[in-house]
Amino acid sequence: DLVERLAPVNRFAMSRVVQRHSVRHLNRSIEERRLVRYLSGLKRRTVHTAHVPFLNFGGVKGAARPVYFATIRDPYKRLASHYEYEHFGPRPLYVRLFHQDTKMETFGECVQGHMQGRGKIKGRFDCLQTAGLQVRFFCGLSDWCRRTSEHTLHVALENIKSNFATVVVVERMLLSFRVLEASLPHLFKGLVKGYLAASSPSGADGMHSRANGAAKATGGAVSHAQRRFVMRSPLLHLEYKLYNFSVARLVEQAARCGLPSAAAAAAAPNGTPNG
Repeated sequence: DLVERLAPVNRFAMSRVVQRHSVRHLNRSIEERRLVRYLSGLKRRTVHTAHVPFLNFGGVKGAARPVYFATIRDPYKRLASHYEYEHFGPRPLYVRLFHQDTKMETFGECVQGHMQGRGKIKGRFDCLQTAGLQVRFFCGLSDWCRRTSEHTLHVALENIKSNFATVVVVERMLLSFRVLEASLPHLFKGLVKGYLAASSPSGADGMHSRANGAAKATGGAVSHAQRRFVMRSPLLHLEYKLYNFSVARLVEQAARCGLPSAAAAAAAPNGTPNG
């Protein structure tokens, strides 16, 4: 919503649609090159927003290099939220009819099943299914990026260092937007002002914003033991390395941009999960 409102003011075009083919039965390298060519065909000063993993534009001859920005979220919160959204969230009617089940396990019940050695139930979206997703996102579209490991984490970190102007940290949204606006003012001038207006108690402009409060969970509570089990997942451990790096990088960028030190201090890394 915020980016869309800035488009006519800062005179850039918006793009949300990627003509993406299912990569399940396709060569991912071929699909990556096709997506790169498609996005390279967009006119200059176009901000593209869509769920697409990192694409290696440098691997396609003649492709213009884009400026990247992306979002990252606390790994445990993202994992639980993703499961909650899939099974209980406010999704379109056709999705609810075919994909949501009122008898589905809560996140805690699903985790408890893993703790008891049950594993994933075939044909169901699992509570641990997307652990490691953010590492895979920043690693890229290659087949080997699907296998989250220390190597894919290293590639993801290098991609962030070399290609991303800013990684917006959901838990540090205001600071992230300050850095993004300072880094790319020709595109995002007015971003912070718009965000503050959206997240005001009155919500005067009616804009959706995470700062207006998280949606109430409907999938049930999670015990401390269940949370500890999830936090000890090797994949989540790698995600926290990525997350903490992104938070630390955001703080460094804020300092270089001359942003208030108090704001930067509030964005200190959360540390690795210890349960």
